[in-house]
Amino acid sequence: MAKIKLGLTAGDPGGIGARIIAKLLAARDLYRYCEPFIFGPEEHILSYLKKENVRIRVIYVNDKICLKSVYGSAWLVPGKTSSKRKIRKGKITKGNGQLAIQYLQDALEYCRQKRIDGIVTGPVSKEAVAKSLKNFSGHTEFLQKATKCKHVVMFFSSPLLKVGLLTRHVPLSKVPKLIKGSDITKALNLMDTNSKLFGIKKARIAVCGLNPHAGENGLLGSEDKKIVAPAVKRAQKQGIRASGPWSADTVFTRTLKGDFDMVLALYHDQGLAPFKAIAFEDGVQTTLGLPFVRTSPDHGPAFDKTDSAYVSVKSFSNAVQLASLMIKRRKKNPKSKHG
Repeated sequence: MAKIKLGLTAGDPGGIGARIIAKLLAARDLYRYCEPFIFGPEEHILSYLKKENVRIRVIYVNDKICLKSVYGSAWLVPGKTSSKRKIRKGKITKGNGQLAIQYLQDALEYCRQKRIDGIVTGPVSKEAVAKSLKNFSGHTEFLQKATKCKHVVMFFSSPLLKVGLLTRHVPLSKVPKLIKGSDITKALNLMDTNSKLFGIKKARIAVCGLNPHAGENGLLGSEDKKIVAPAVKRAQKQGIRASGPWSADTVFTRTLKGDFDMVLALYHDQGLAPFKAIAFEDGVQTTLGLPFVRTSPDHGPAFDKTDSAYVSVKSFSNAVQLASLMIKRRKKNPKSKHG
């Protein structure tokens, strides 16, 4: 099988994405998993590479820069306008946000042209991007709109826990009105369809209740009885091994003990508070439902650590490994679609 061609975006150029990518390029492991195509601030990445004390040959080839080391070759793809915008390290600025989106758009275009097999996205600042791109709420929503996908699931994985989110970046006050049975069934379908990409033959998926104790049969809220439970039953009729709604205060413990393979949480913090408590260092985010594999490290741009030489590459490295593995599994089993 040909080597996986994987796009890596630096995210917000004022954050730690470019430094993490440079650290990955300076190590052996990255090249075991893929042939990397880097979309980010080329001057910063080249500068960070020098600080890693690894001999890198820089070769200019048409519209790309080839970076050759003793470990392998990578491609640096300069942005069309990146050199014209000033990068402010450690700051939330409109210019930084525009560059972050440019890197993502460039990588997306490479995907469309089949020049790369998937994308690992570096962390962005939603606030910075929103200064020029109205209603921006994250990579997931941006990529969903760009690819015209009807339904996607924001999904988080680690060796210990795998969690999908029904609703994402919305105020908590709006969540109850956004809980729809059809969306629950669609999310379960996507998680079930993609479970093989995570090495699970047929996932047992637990669905969280919206209310405390999953509503106590209507005593603490009617949504679980009227909306969630019927949606789970519809999924079961489709052959999906779903169950619930389960009380969210115990379902994650049960999952860690082996009762379930995945959890569908109904809102952002319901799923991510326990996930990040367990897997903050090694968690990976992916988007189920896109026409290509997309993963991301489970952390933000960390503006306070931009000039630190001790930033952790673990989550980004895990995102690269998972993306490469998912792409290989898709190629071996074309019927197991990502979206």
